[in-house]
Amino acid sequence: MKINIQQKSLTGEIFRRSLFVFILADLTYRLGPLIDGIVTGNFLGVDAVAATSLISPLILILTLVGIIFAVGSQSVYTELLGQGKVDEANSVFTFSNVLAVIVSLLIMLSILIFSDSIVRILGGKPGTASANYAADYLCGYAPGLMFFSCAKVVQVLMNIDNDNSCIVYAIIAMTFVNIAGDFYVVLFTDMKMFGLALATSLSYVAYFGVLMLHFRREKRILHLNFKALNFLQTFLEIFTRGSMPAFSRLSKSIANIIINHAIIFYAGSKALAVFGVQKQIESLVGSLYLGTAEMILAMSNVYYGEEDKKSLDDLQITSMSTGIFLSAIVSVLLLVFSEFFAGLYLGRENLQILSMGAEAVRYMAFTLPFYVLIFGFLNYLQGVKRVFSANIFVFLIQVLVPLSTIYATLRFTSKGPWCATLYSSVILALMCLGYIVIQKVPVNFKKRLLLNSNFYTETAKELELVADSELEVMGMSRIAHLFCAENNLDKRSAFMLSLCIEEFGMNIIKHGFNDGKEHYIYLRILVKEDKIILRIRDDCVAFNPLEYYKMTSQNEDDPTKNIGIRMVVKMCLDIIYLGIFNTNNLVITISKEQSQTPATCKFVGNFSSSVL
Repeated sequence: MKINIQQKSLTGEIFRRSLFVFILADLTYRLGPLIDGIVTGNFLGVDAVAATSLISPLILILTLVGIIFAVGSQSVYTELLGQGKVDEANSVFTFSNVLAVIVSLLIMLSILIFSDSIVRILGGKPGTASANYAADYLCGYAPGLMFFSCAKVVQVLMNIDNDNSCIVYAIIAMTFVNIAGDFYVVLFTDMKMFGLALATSLSYVAYFGVLMLHFRREKRILHLNFKALNFLQTFLEIFTRGSMPAFSRLSKSIANIIINHAIIFYAGSKALAVFGVQKQIESLVGSLYLGTAEMILAMSNVYYGEEDKKSLDDLQITSMSTGIFLSAIVSVLLLVFSEFFAGLYLGRENLQILSMGAEAVRYMAFTLPFYVLIFGFLNYLQGVKRVFSANIFVFLIQVLVPLSTIYATLRFTSKGPWCATLYSSVILALMCLGYIVIQKVPVNFKKRLLLNSNFYTETAKELELVADSELEVMGMSRIAHLFCAENNLDKRSAFMLSLCIEEFGMNIIKHGFNDGKEHYIYLRILVKEDKIILRIRDDCVAFNPLEYYKMTSQNEDDPTKNIGIRMVVKMCLDIIYLGIFNTNNLVITISKEQSQTPATCKFVGNFSSSVL
């Protein structure tokens, strides 16, 4: 049941204002090696370029450490946060950082001890300049891996903790240190590849160091918590959820190696060069659809934990409309300037090759909106706990369909292999649609939400309301009272719900609606077998009403002062405040049975007491 006094969705606002940071954050996975590659090609010669190509698959694998622990911890953390389990969530955050440090140190020691042997395994011939360069680069890169991995674990959660600006500053610092360090190495030292890699490691230290400034904030969600956990179960949960994007990138790398061999065999080296340009363009614009997908994963985990179908529905609509709109703009730019982008990589001397490259860029332009849909669908599957299906789609997206379409294009048509990119994206989009169509769900569930059987049994009767004034808050209170009567809830529960809505709703308007901007209060009631859960969310300035209660309850001179909030806290079973995604969230649990035990108040989140 949904009654919106105002038709306004906060989910879309959260998504749009956070998307840029997620897209920017995705660039950090490739920024260091990308800058090193540009400097290498222009300053250190062919042997250094060969060394870069030699170690690039290993660099991809090394970054997977950060991806696994970052994405895995984010998935578990946000789900627990949606359930109001803040201490448990922070234990997962702490445990993930410890694991990242241990694994990174083991990898670093292995590289420093066995660098020459590793290069030989990668295909480098002992004693050659390219092999020596590769070993030097690995030795300079290894010390920064620990900082990079821990930084990724912190960074993916900082957006939830309302600190987008710190992420942007950290990425700027990382980029500046990397570029400055690279030019210092090639212009003023003789360290060559070791120096370039060391500059990248130092940039990761700068990245990590700036992110650590977040922990100077007095009020935040992220804390180190060494509360006892089932360590094996937590590790398996983190690894399982984080392995999907890691497996996705790794399988894509392996599939590209196979594709390269097929293109050389059927079409020759020129076709491979043009196909490589298309992949470069894909990497350039890939953060658009991958950043969108990461935002979908973070938000869907929270809303799934809250058992909030409406917000999941809004997330789907907003993410796809926003992502496809942005991708359409980029696609138009690629279409209009296709020859320019091809010329950046292929030069302009050979007009035939340039024409082929421009065609490849145009095919990439048409593919981009499909990628937004495909990768968004993939991460949404993981967010709503369809992990097995998500892993199947990883194999389809990264391996089976691209290999099949490339082979069919090369074997049975005269078109260039770059055409297969568009073919495979269309096939995959149809597969995503087909997966949705075949789902069997209860009549009151939308198929495209893809909610599994566990979600059906966990959800219960619910009511959603939106309001933007004191009058409408009073209206919400009355509607909630009628909702209780319609669902045979006792008078005590109805009274407590109405009291909570009025007290906290009026507090939000009093402290958050006085900045001259348009704001809304979003209310959701979920009735379960033994309890009632009331969630109140607003988009106002950060304000924790529980901190206000804490301050007033310490003043016993006037017991009648602020009596409303005192009554609410004493009568409820549990009250939690969360400041996430730049919103204020109160999760109030009311027992259906009479209880005199005061509420357990958890003072967490990011807020400022200056508004009191």
